[in-house]
Amino acid sequence: MQSLLSPKVDFVFKKIFGSEDSEIILISFLNAILKTTNIKKVNIKNINAEKNYITDKFSRIEVQAITKDEDLINIEIQLMRYYNKYYMNEQSLYYWSKMYESQLSESEHYDKLNKTICINLLDFTFLKSDNFYHCYKMKEVTTNEVLTDLEEIYFIEIPKSKEPEGEDDLLEIWLEFLKNPDGEIITMLEMKNEIIRKALGKLSDISKKEQYIEIYYKRLKTLRDEKNALETAELKGKIEGIMEGKKEAKKEGKIE
Repeated sequence: MQSLLSPKVDFVFKKIFGSEDSEIILISFLNAILKTTNIKKVNIKNINAEKNYITDKFSRIEVQAITKDEDLINIEIQLMRYYNKYYMNEQSLYYWSKMYESQLSESEHYDKLNKTICINLLDFTFLKSDNFYHCYKMKEVTTNEVLTDLEEIYFIEIPKSKEPEGEDDLLEIWLEFLKNPDGEIITMLEMKNEIIRKALGKLSDISKKEQYIEIYYKRLKTLRDEKNALETAELKGKIEGIMEGKKEAKKEGKIE
């Protein structure tokens, strides 16, 4: 049986969700994350903005979504990796603000601004909560009143997600697809869900092409080397912190 490449690797993810023929897949994925059925059309802005897939820090998909009410929503999806956890909040706010600000020219009025959403897909645990799904908005700290609906930032922690309990658990189904595309759950759903079947078809095609396989394994090595280097640095920092603490305690006569 053909081995499928992992869609959690950003190069593969962007091929599945951010290609010219990915509209129906991306609409389903976005509606699942935003817990709506309101998005009817998407315009993927950076289809042809191919970067160096071997060394890029992450891969972004920029989207303008159109709702059933003809409202426009600017959305950016980022598949984040271990490297990003040290400045996750700052980076999310930075990219959200850039996307929000870029909507207007100097002569345009603020009423032209559309809702702007930043979605961070994390292949590591980041927040203290046991939940895998987090949505942040600007709120008044005392009354919890939302200031505006123009801003939303999402964090989806893939490792914390649970198996879908039914065919209606669309977000859990998509996250299961990212984690285990050739597993029993997705294999069963493929027969019932046309969009999952289409996504699997794209993944299967990608997994057969030699040029993509070569990029994939080089990219995978880059990601693993980067993660190992960071984990080594973290461990070294912890050990140095412990040793420094012992030195200080010894100076103060707390330990022999």
